[in-house]
Amino acid sequence: KPAAFESFRAHHTALVESLLDRPEQAEVAFKETLSRASRPAARVILNYGNFLIGQGREEDARVLFDEFLRTSPEHPVILQAKQRLRDGEVPAPNLRSVADGAAEAFLSTAGVLARRRNVEAVRIYLNLALMLRPDLPAAYMLLAEVLESQRRFEDAIAAYAKIPETSAYHWDARIRTAANMNSLERIDDTVRLLRGMAEERQDDTNALITAANILRSHERYEEAASEYQRALARIETLQARHWGVLYGRGISLDRSKRWPEAEADFLKALDLVPDQPMVLNYLGYSWIEQGVKLNRAREMIEKAVAKRPNDGYIVDSLGWVFYRLGRYDQAVKHLERAVELRPEDPIINDHLGDAYWRAGRRLEARFQWNHAIALGAEADRVPAIQAKLVDGLGPPQTIGGGG
Repeated sequence: KPAAFESFRAHHTALVESLLDRPEQAEVAFKETLSRASRPAARVILNYGNFLIGQGREEDARVLFDEFLRTSPEHPVILQAKQRLRDGEVPAPNLRSVADGAAEAFLSTAGVLARRRNVEAVRIYLNLALMLRPDLPAAYMLLAEVLESQRRFEDAIAAYAKIPETSAYHWDARIRTAANMNSLERIDDTVRLLRGMAEERQDDTNALITAANILRSHERYEEAASEYQRALARIETLQARHWGVLYGRGISLDRSKRWPEAEADFLKALDLVPDQPMVLNYLGYSWIEQGVKLNRAREMIEKAVAKRPNDGYIVDSLGWVFYRLGRYDQAVKHLERAVELRPEDPIINDHLGDAYWRAGRRLEARFQWNHAIALGAEADRVPAIQAKLVDGLGPPQTIGGGG
């Protein structure tokens, strides 16, 4: 039998034995559940921990929670369980009735099916679980995620709204609600919700970073930079996992025409994670465009390509650095590869057109420029592309390889 099924069977045996007040048998079944799962689900840890507390074994429960949090340090359910244990709260029994047990079984089945992306079956099992036990926040969370995957954003928001404030899932449910509002283009509502959440938890950065990312995605760069700044002000010591905050603020500052500050953020991000391909690519490409630090920029982009050889945007950057250095045959090779990876991107097609022209392939160049316009090149780039279609490119303006 599959290990997942055996773990499922053992977990629900433990719950039933607990309901029947047979703690010794329940203990055996919980331990079997852990032994059969390479990575026990948080719900298993919660149920076992609650069982241990109910047996007066608070220290064993604390050790169990700490062991789980070593690999998932921010899991809200186990963090809440540990805090309640610290506060001396006695959790309610895992199951109050046979119906609760059936609801747990349906929820677990839905979780397995979700990993297999069987969306319709997941919804059926979750609805059965909620019919039997309407106060099951984990079921509403999973249901909302399924609805999101179907782009039913209003329905997902409604599911998240059913998660009570007392639930460990409530905070994450509101973060996800904001993401769904964003998908519905309710940008101001999204940011208002997230800013309010940030005021509620003065030590939290998640709401601020989410707001900043959303503002940046809508090209509201100055506002985004401000939200990133607020988040960074709450971080006492920057760690490797914070590279993305610096990267996001760097992009926002760059687009706000504050390059020196942006460059400092990118360099700091690389101090934290030296081989981060997105940062290497953005900073390297920016230096190429500015005609500075060319050798270092090329090395950075080559390192980024080695990390992500199938990322069309990064491969485009490598092609463009060779173009700017006047090495057109190499530029063509990499830019053709970039177009293969990202055929729908107008900028990459425009770059390939330029490289073709410099390599003497004039008909192919004009085809790529036309294609870039057809793909929806940004309005401020279209006149320059149209001028190239009429007159071609002027004398090459290559840049040196210093830096």
